[in-house]
Amino acid sequence: MTGILARITIIPLMLLVGAVPGPRTVPHPGGGPALIIPAASPVRFRGFDKNGVARFDGRFLLSGTFTLNCDMCEQPATEDDVVLYVMPDQQFAQRMPHWQGRGDRMAIEISNIERLKHSIATSRQLAGVASGKIRELRGRISIVADHYVADLGCDNSPYYAARFVKLPRPAKLAQLKVDGDFGCA
Repeated sequence: MTGILARITIIPLMLLVGAVPGPRTVPHPGGGPALIIPAASPVRFRGFDKNGVARFDGRFLLSGTFTLNCDMCEQPATEDDVVLYVMPDQQFAQRMPHWQGRGDRMAIEISNIERLKHSIATSRQLAGVASGKIRELRGRISIVADHYVADLGCDNSPYYAARFVKLPRPAKLAQLKVDGDFGCA
């Protein structure tokens, strides 16, 4: 009887251990594509605002390719008109909430970049981007961000944005005493 009881107890436990939570699908209040929230998302869904914008809580480390440009600028433009987008690394993009069928090639517009833009570009480069003499600046970046949002344009085109918080702290190097005995026992 103990063997049967043990098997009855183990089977539900095996099912629980093998179950991996899948993404959560949230319908958009105005229709159109649903919001997909991956189980491993670094942000928490707060809800939709009155305009149907999905808002999220939580800070996250965003790494990827940045583009600093002024494509929508009307001349004369200044460095205050320059915008920053980050195209997250593929592994990270898969963990971010996105619109159904519109998560690939994600570009996240970054706000609050006054301090950040001078860390990634010189004043001369920023002036060149603002004036249109330099089309765009690209490179690799890692930032800490928050206030993630997902929105849809009038044609259901995806829009993602977040706010720059800070640059991540560099790793601290520490000395460690190593035994040095790596041979066979």
